[in-house]
Amino acid sequence: MQCIRCETDSKYKDRKTGAYCRGCGEKFAFEPKTDRWSVSDGMFKRVIDDISSKGTLYFTEKQIYYEFNRRLRKRMSGGVAGGIAIGAVSTIGSVVFAVANMSFFPLVFGVCGVGAGVAYVIESRKRASSRLAAISFPTFTSGYLTRWIEAHGEIDKLLKAAAIGPKDPRSSASMPTDLSAYSFDRALVTGSREIAAMLVANRFHFENNCAILSYDGYPDHVFDTVMSMLRRNPNLTVYTVHNASYAGMRLAGHMRDDTWFPDRAVRIVDLGLRPQHAIKLKLIALQEASGASDTSTTAARTPEETKWLADGFFVDLAALRPAQLMRAIYQGFARANRDLQTATMGDDGILIYSDPGGPWVSDPGADVYASDSFG
Repeated sequence: MQCIRCETDSKYKDRKTGAYCRGCGEKFAFEPKTDRWSVSDGMFKRVIDDISSKGTLYFTEKQIYYEFNRRLRKRMSGGVAGGIAIGAVSTIGSVVFAVANMSFFPLVFGVCGVGAGVAYVIESRKRASSRLAAISFPTFTSGYLTRWIEAHGEIDKLLKAAAIGPKDPRSSASMPTDLSAYSFDRALVTGSREIAAMLVANRFHFENNCAILSYDGYPDHVFDTVMSMLRRNPNLTVYTVHNASYAGMRLAGHMRDDTWFPDRAVRIVDLGLRPQHAIKLKLIALQEASGASDTSTTAARTPEETKWLADGFFVDLAALRPAQLMRAIYQGFARANRDLQTATMGDDGILIYSDPGGPWVSDPGADVYASDSFG
């Protein structure tokens, strides 16, 4: 395994005596020979590079978790070829041995080998096609993220969930002291403070001239001030982005609550993410126990979405890389600017993008590593 610090290649026999590089003497975070997924320091570094667009963008713990799972899923899909190889080698070897020894008994082992290979292929395809995460978030943090930090130190651009709150210095620095004098015509409300903090850390609010809030009150220290400022703006448009889940699809409707924007003159645009967007993008999903159908969402659901949600599936916004998420929101802003000129708003004054593409997949050629625009 090659050291990511000095590029010295340390053989397994050298690493068995201690997980240290024989060149620079520094500690390895992982041992691919004994890890279930054959994770190496080099592989994890590539995960960090990909999720941060080569160190240019901030990202959350959940976002690196999903990026790590994307890597594991690629290895799971490789199991199909492995299963075929197992069956082929077992069969060929048994046939050769049987012919050489004029005995058909070894063919039994060949048949077993074929069966094992087929079973392996079926299981690999099943796991790969489910789009479910390969490992849980706690397993990732304790088994991989913590070990990386212990060996290599804190990760630049990683926003830890524990630090995102009232005392987060990054949020304080991002908001000007004379905030109440500003006038934003756009506000973006996210379903979680982690996503809101990531957008602020990457200066999305500055690049797009919009206030960024989360449904659970981020940024805590100026939340009330920002809300007062927004409510005074007669030209305000509020955008929501959320998880592909029952709760997420209710977010836009909650914007009409008394604590948010009950004035029907305030236009609300629900950008998603919807289940059909998550399905089309083949995003990593999680699954909870199946529940009863929820009819309290603002937007109508397709039969596919209804079944998907009833089966307990949901997709977190964090399943999108920072650059991909920001590009989608930016495209949503641009699309809404055009559509709001001609769209007929409902009685609740909410515009919902419920088409299969929406801003999420309407530009499949878009560069998801748009660090030149969002870095």
